[in-house]
Amino acid sequence: ALQADPHSTRALVGYGHFLARVRFDGEEARRQLHRALQLDPGHVECLRELGSLAAPKQGEELLRRAVAADPTDPDTRFRLAGCLMALNDTAGACNEWAGVATGCGDDGWSGRTGAWFNLAMAALQADRQALALPYLLHAHALRPNAAALQLPLAALLQEPPTPDFVPADPFPTPPAPPPAPAAAALYGALLNSGAYVAPALLALARAAEAAALA
Repeated sequence: ALQADPHSTRALVGYGHFLARVRFDGEEARRQLHRALQLDPGHVECLRELGSLAAPKQGEELLRRAVAADPTDPDTRFRLAGCLMALNDTAGACNEWAGVATGCGDDGWSGRTGAWFNLAMAALQADRQALALPYLLHAHALRPNAAALQLPLAALLQEPPTPDFVPADPFPTPPAPPPAPAAAALYGALLNSGAYVAPALLALARAAEAAALA
């Protein structure tokens, strides 16, 4: 395609993507993508690819330009969130995930489910279990059979966290979550699916022991 039209933005971006993802030649990929960006400074895919190849600070600038050009593209917002986490900007990353979670039409892992899950994992990393729970409930409502959601959700439901408040909280307040399933039902689903069998059995055994002692 480049031989037919060496000034084709689409062909340059496609070649840059091939160089980065298949040939692992980041330097040449950046060169081709910069050529494409000179032809079309607002090309979203080009900005996204360049931002993903750049160092975090430069990547943030490029990815913000891509989001500004198309705020509905979840892939760009996920990449920007990852870049912001690398810069220790949890609030900025959560803002991007929240934008996907509440404004994206894709319910999959590359859309709303993944965004709610990422918010939950960031909250758990910050020891904010009370916020992680509604995030996981929203994700579980979209993907009720996902083992990666069932395990952490069951653990939180088994011992529900006490709601807390943190001044200048970087985490967005989620909408009212859907009804919570029973923790035992989630562990049972994990056992039936064969996923995470060992932690599910351990959790059920601990629950039975606690009930016997009560």
